[in-house]
Amino acid sequence: MSFSRKNNFGFLKKSLIAQGTIESPKTRSIGQGTIEYLMIIAFVVVVALVVSVLLLTQNENAILIGKELDNYPATKSGGIIISDSVLSSTGDAVISLKNDTGKDLNITQFVATSGGSDGNVSLSCNGLLRVGHTKNCLVFDVNTLCPCTGNNTVTCNYKIKYTFSTGIEKEETITIKNTCTSTAPTYTINYTTTQGGTISGTTLQKIISGGNGTPVTAIADEGYEFIDWNDGVITPTRTEYNIVENKSLLANFKLVPNGSIQRPWVITNCLELQAIDNNLDGNFILGNNIDCSDTKNWISSEEYCLDPEYLTQEECEENYSTWYITQTEGFEPIGKLRLYIGFTGTLDGNKKIISNLFIKKTDGPEVGLFESIDGGKIINLGLEDVNIESYAAGVIAGSFSNGGYIKNSYTTGNIYVDSYGGGLIGLSGNIDINNCYSKVNVINSSPSIGSASLGGLVGASSNTKINNSYSVGNITGHPVGDDIVGGLIGTIFPSTNNNFSNSYYAGNIIGDSSSGLVGDKSFTAIVNIENSFWNQSKYTIDYMNDIIGESKVTSQMVHNYNGENTFMDWDFVNVWVNDEGGSVNNGYPYLRWQTE
Repeated sequence: MSFSRKNNFGFLKKSLIAQGTIESPKTRSIGQGTIEYLMIIAFVVVVALVVSVLLLTQNENAILIGKELDNYPATKSGGIIISDSVLSSTGDAVISLKNDTGKDLNITQFVATSGGSDGNVSLSCNGLLRVGHTKNCLVFDVNTLCPCTGNNTVTCNYKIKYTFSTGIEKEETITIKNTCTSTAPTYTINYTTTQGGTISGTTLQKIISGGNGTPVTAIADEGYEFIDWNDGVITPTRTEYNIVENKSLLANFKLVPNGSIQRPWVITNCLELQAIDNNLDGNFILGNNIDCSDTKNWISSEEYCLDPEYLTQEECEENYSTWYITQTEGFEPIGKLRLYIGFTGTLDGNKKIISNLFIKKTDGPEVGLFESIDGGKIINLGLEDVNIESYAAGVIAGSFSNGGYIKNSYTTGNIYVDSYGGGLIGLSGNIDINNCYSKVNVINSSPSIGSASLGGLVGASSNTKINNSYSVGNITGHPVGDDIVGGLIGTIFPSTNNNFSNSYYAGNIIGDSSSGLVGDKSFTAIVNIENSFWNQSKYTIDYMNDIIGESKVTSQMVHNYNGENTFMDWDFVNVWVNDEGGSVNNGYPYLRWQTE
């Protein structure tokens, strides 16, 4: 916006030119020349004073504020200049302020006022106004206090508050003559939303031409998420700058589907837990503790073809595939390992507990709460007093592979297998186990001497990382035969890379052969061990292979560690806690989240 000013200086220019026409000094005496030059200088001084006065009075609406301020003498113009003021018939005034006080100042309020009542506040004028700078201020609804009609002028009162950098504060009421106009040079920004959200901030903003708006934020309602604005901006918070046109801005929201990360399905009972099988890519959270005691009364069976293209046994066998008929007593494990259908979503236990889960499925394959997890994520989950009987099993998953992880979770109970068995996972491949523990007893239930692979956390492993985790459950294999037993992992497969850090095993273990934390490994497998231990006092083993992990006796692993600093490199500030009284974990270190 610009304001026109009358040119009051034309005659001065002409006068100065005329006065500047001086005869040649060759025809005059030195004394005459000196006098004339002095007269010219005096005239120039007078003209300069006249120009200064005219500069302040060129607009009849120009006034000074604050000339009498303490510590701010009236040098130059010595105040705040109200140089122009336009008031529209709609009630918005635009007033131009110039700081001529000689000091920077901060305006904190500028409103219309009349009879003790103040008009609506606009923040457009607030803020720093530097010396010599001009600021155009928008004042709302002035007509309420000072009506303006036609093309007339009207005198209105305004209240201004400001402070100087020294801390001096001033509040003054000033009278300004406004020029009435049909429309003030302002624009509007109107913020609205689609269904599913609201706007935080001023949704209808009036702004001076070339001015800036104030910030707004699009906030999604529960069950919705912000997408974008109708002009393509993808950040929910925005501010408009240099406004030269009216704008209508729409925030777009969409409904977040159930089962998404933002809106997981809430599981409140064991039937809902079983129904996860219908949404293997969904995201779930426990809403409360769940008692699955009734699963001991459940019986289910299913028939399917190894090639899911064939829906009948006849078609399946005609096409040389395998038709399976399975029966499960108790909870039906989630996922189908034989069909390569695994859980890919997230289950957040929400620090709740699933208790008394019963599964008996002796015709395979690997079972657990999940039969197969394929890159899924398990966090904050507790499974207590679980009872599982199967060919191969892990309490959380029979098979867990392809980049998933288990974090801040635990298991207790018993599993009975005659192949692979682990307190958390039966068969693992390319997964991480972090901040977990198991007190599950892993038992080879085969009546004949076989070759089971049993581990405190994992039965058999490919590329598994175990960090800040432990097992104190008992592992029971046949003392003769080929049972392989390990404190954390039973068997490690060939050509794989497995890692242990800051972990331990301290249960009773019986079997044919062991290497400590691992039962056995292929000679092509790589095992990296860091600060991880097993309690040799509790091993009853016929044959010890090459040791994996550092062996300790009980007194070195329970507090106060027989005066030794067994766990000196562990994080006992953020991760672990010393069981000083032995009341939580029989003196062995436990994870901090267990008692939080």
